[in-house]
Amino acid sequence: GGTAPTVTDAHCVLGHLGEGQALGGLRLDAAAAAAALGTLPEEAGGAAGVLTVVRATMGRALRRVTTERGVDPAGLALVAYGGAGPLHATAIGRDLGCRAVVVPPAPGVLSALGLLLAPPRYETSRTVMAAPGDALEQLWRTLEDDARTELARQGVSGDVRVDRLADARYAGQSHELRLAVSDGGDVASLLHAAHADAYGYAMTDEPVEVVTLRVVAEGAPALTGLPSAWDQGDPSPASSRRIGVGDGEIEARVIDRSSLAPGDEVGGPALVEQHDTTTLLAPGDVARIDAAHNLVMTWATGP
Repeated sequence: GGTAPTVTDAHCVLGHLGEGQALGGLRLDAAAAAAALGTLPEEAGGAAGVLTVVRATMGRALRRVTTERGVDPAGLALVAYGGAGPLHATAIGRDLGCRAVVVPPAPGVLSALGLLLAPPRYETSRTVMAAPGDALEQLWRTLEDDARTELARQGVSGDVRVDRLADARYAGQSHELRLAVSDGGDVASLLHAAHADAYGYAMTDEPVEVVTLRVVAEGAPALTGLPSAWDQGDPSPASSRRIGVGDGEIEARVIDRSSLAPGDEVGGPALVEQHDTTTLLAPGDVARIDAAHNLVMTWATGP
């Protein structure tokens, strides 16, 4: 509903987003969205043209990390997250040849949830260019203290696991091997073993040079598992509205995701609405709620 055209305006004009939906406390204004899109040249194709361009751009980005790296998307499921990802997911997944699209229970906060599930971690290092020996022990202890202090500053409490690593090489070499070193570990012996594993031989008569000392400190994650229940609030009654899909307009069911339980299925055309996103199902798409409350979407393939 601003003055410059956006992808959200396109979805609003096409009916993918209900005009009465509150997005972070903001109400959509379909008339203002249409006015903003009206500033585009006719050749742009209006709201449908905007989505065509946007989805082509997303598809190219996904091909760069799949087919251009030798990975066939046909065997993969596309995970759609964020506030807008599920509006585009099946169109892109179908174009890429993916086997399915998965929309997590709370896609709008998936990245934040990942941060809570990931252990807090801090890494620090120091270049030493020295021979192995007791002189390195104090430097390692200093790095360990620094790492623990930094995690504490970030609010990490409880047990902190600290691992030592060393980048070492034989004197005269220009490349190092990274070694996991326990307290009192013999860096030279570790290098001999790692070099033999990597290259098939060790040079036990050559001096060993430690290039870099490293410390990795890791605390416990804020969450140890996914929530057992997802509170989506009270479901709204099912309804329907006209939406734009491709170059046409069709009647689509509007379903509140909180009304769906594991095992339930929804066939497109439909919109599955929740507080942090809307999932668009085109004709032929089928969505099923799995045991983990993911929305798993598939579609007919072939002619």
